[in-house]
Amino acid sequence: MARRVSDGQAARGNSSAVACVLGVTTTKGENMSEALRGSRLGARSYETDDHVEFAPRQTTYYDCPNGHTIEMPFSVEAEIPPVWECRCGATAVLRDGVLPEPKPGKHVRTHWDMLLERRSLEDLEVLFEERLDLLRAHRVPEKKSA
Repeated sequence: MARRVSDGQAARGNSSAVACVLGVTTTKGENMSEALRGSRLGARSYETDDHVEFAPRQTTYYDCPNGHTIEMPFSVEAEIPPVWECRCGATAVLRDGVLPEPKPGKHVRTHWDMLLERRSLEDLEVLFEERLDLLRAHRVPEKKSA
């Protein structure tokens, strides 16, 4: 039952007046202006999941070496990762899957590796013998000033 509204009220943007003039009703049969009264428009979505078809899904299981089982839903079209990080921090493997080969790690350069880049083994042996001779003679060379 719509009330009579002047065109001036509808033109000023009075939402209840506009709803009554347009005759908009909700699914429950009540006037839209009364259904929205007091609500904060834009703060909440009034959209529902009715008549929405979700993408087909498949449930994937991962087994942790600590005995945990992880259940993850994935889309049928998605590429399933072979490993998943468990809540305990261990690497869980896809059930009935194969553990992928670990990626080759980057070689860590040690001090010895850097020394070998600068000098040959023969040079190092000569320096070593010189230092041993100094130690045997109980002599320490004086420091050279810069």
